[in-house]
Amino acid sequence: MTIPATSHNWKLKIENWKSTGIVLLEVIIALTLFVVAAAVIGSATNSSMQATADMQRSAQAVNIARSILAEMEIGQVEIADKSETPCEGDEDKGWTYTITTEDIADDAPGLKKVTVAVTDSDSFRPHTYHLTQWILDLDALSERAEECAP
Repeated sequence: MTIPATSHNWKLKIENWKSTGIVLLEVIIALTLFVVAAAVIGSATNSSMQATADMQRSAQAVNIARSILAEMEIGQVEIADKSETPCEGDEDKGWTYTITTEDIADDAPGLKKVTVAVTDSDSFRPHTYHLTQWILDLDALSERAEECAP
């Protein structure tokens, strides 16, 4: 037995078709929101990883500069200008440093302003980090004392 096509049956078919279309639209909107959220999270993760890498390089550069300045203070490295020099050690490959010195004043013999510039030349974005410290040059101080001695 077939049901005769009435206007009421057509309304049911149209309402079913509309609800199926609305569900499909909801799924498309949900997928779009998911993709946008994943892109935002991925971008934030990428930038935080880049910032972490920059901080690690910065910390390594400061450690290299501090080591060089400490070696100068104990007399292991001469307190003098030095052009671009590669760093020694397995962890410091790709790093170079430059030392510049400046006498502070005539009335403070042996006191020097020492700046160590450390450069990371192997990274994707090379950076140069500067660390400045005043160091008492005992060699210069003893030379000055010998000059003043009678």
